[in-house]
Amino acid sequence: MAVYHFGRTTFANNISIGQNRRFTTPQSVLISPDGTVNLRIEVIPAGATSGESVATGRFSSDVNFPINHLTSSGGQYTIRLNNAGFGTAELNGGSVYY
Repeated sequence: MAVYHFGRTTFANNISIGQNRRFTTPQSVLISPDGTVNLRIEVIPAGATSGESVATGRFSSDVNFPINHLTSSGGQYTIRLNNAGFGTAELNGGSVYY
């Protein structure tokens, strides 16, 4: 299994992990928030503009969210983090396991 690490980021609406990088059958996303955040992790198949998602609920410490149930058919995907809370989402970073 490969790992892609992403660094500190701040966003109001959404952000694509790795600037629309494609991941082959991603399994999970580890997110390290700076404060409390509420996100929706959207898993988008290559060539599509939207996909299925996982709601994280509010959290304030490192959590590894499984997404393999959204990628079980295989292929390549981009991953978008959508801010489901108010204001700005601030992350210390995270990792995609694929």
